[in-house]
Amino acid sequence: MSGNRQHQAKKPISAGLYSMLQTVLLASIEKGQFAVAVLSVIIVVMLLKMPSADVGQLAFKLLDSVQKAAALGYGLAVAVLIAWMLHARALRGMFDRELARVTEERNLAQARCLSSHIRSSEGSPWST
Repeated sequence: MSGNRQHQAKKPISAGLYSMLQTVLLASIEKGQFAVAVLSVIIVVMLLKMPSADVGQLAFKLLDSVQKAAALGYGLAVAVLIAWMLHARALRGMFDRELARVTEERNLAQARCLSSHIRSSEGSPWST
């Protein structure tokens, strides 16, 4: 029976730019930092597409605007983004604690209702 099966070789893990971007964006979605990751990718792509002389001029203009306090809006945008990230982290923590609490309540209720009807799987070789 097993002689008729064709064994398929596993595909090698791709380590290209697309794979790296996919990994970074998926991890940022899971951690609630997707907006930061997308904004960073956009800025890097814009800087890579600019001529090198223009990148230098842009850097000097940004430093000049910071000195003139004209970049207050950008600073506030960064502050709001950081506050959003901290809020998302706090909400994930609250959700995890609530999920653990509800799971524990469910387990206790199941133990009360079903303890005499169903054998426990604790201690069996198949329990995890």
